Amino acid sequence: MYQMKILTETLETKDLNIVDALILIDSSIKLLTETRNNSTLINELIASAKSFCLKLDIDFDGDFNQHHRKRLKPKKIDSNQQSHVNLTYEDFYRKEFLQVLDTLIGLSSEDLKSCLVCIQPLFKVLSVPISSNITVKDVEKAFSLFPKKLKLKLIKNHLRTTMTSSRLNDLIILDSEKDILDNIEMTNMASLKERRISV
Repeated sequence: MYQMKILTETLETKDLNIVDALILIDSSIKLLTETRNNSTLINELIASAKSFCLKLDIDFDGDFNQHHRKRLKPKKIDSNQQSHVNLTYEDFYRKEFLQVLDTLIGLSSEDLKSCLVCIQPLFKVLSVPISSNITVKDVEKAFSLFPKKLKLKLIKNHLRTTMTSSRLNDLIILDSEKDILDNIEMTNMASLKERRISV
């Protein structure tokens, strides 16, 4: 689980870029999958947990036996004699570690895929070279990235003479984040004072 700690600490750093984060998450998922499929690594995890408990003077076996009772053989004649189980702490914690690893692998993979879907429009916006001297040709290049549904001719004709770089940035962001923009209640936003609008 030390790998997950390294992953968390690295993802919280300020100077992290997206490529390094994706490589780190992908390698962590591979490492967790490798750990999940290798029984000796899981046995080492259990042994390290036991040695950590011994350092803290915790009775590992006694604590396990106190919270996990043995399932005894039934004493009735007609009951199932094969239902008793002698569960050791290795078997119990192996099962628990496997469940945790499966959850981590599944969540990390799903989160990575959902983040990639969110980052793609942002990548399109940031890949457009925006310079201080914007020409009509640059505006047409920027708007060619977006779907034709948008009335680009109306926007370009109406704002052709007043288009500044900040206005172009705002329009590109509004178009790329159209799904968020569709969910905003315009009547509520219009009624708010400027100091109350949360950015």
